[in-house]
Amino acid sequence: MSPKHLKELLHASPFVPFSIVLATGKVYQVGNPDVLNVTIQGQIIHEDVVGPTSYINPILITEIIRPTQSSGV
Repeated sequence: MSPKHLKELLHASPFVPFSIVLATGKVYQVGNPDVLNVTIQGQIIHEDVVGPTSYINPILITEIIRPTQSSGV
């Protein structure tokens, strides 16, 4: 997953929450665009209110999970 793709998800309008899954099994929740920062150099920084700040290596990202829309039927 490229930092550029993450930036696109963060700046989507409207914003849709998503999760970042790493090869280690660790999952980072991105409930709003303020908890994730992608720097010009491509560093990914997750700043959760309840946990410590994490620096995510983009090479370790295996999946981005976004909620599916229900059909409403």
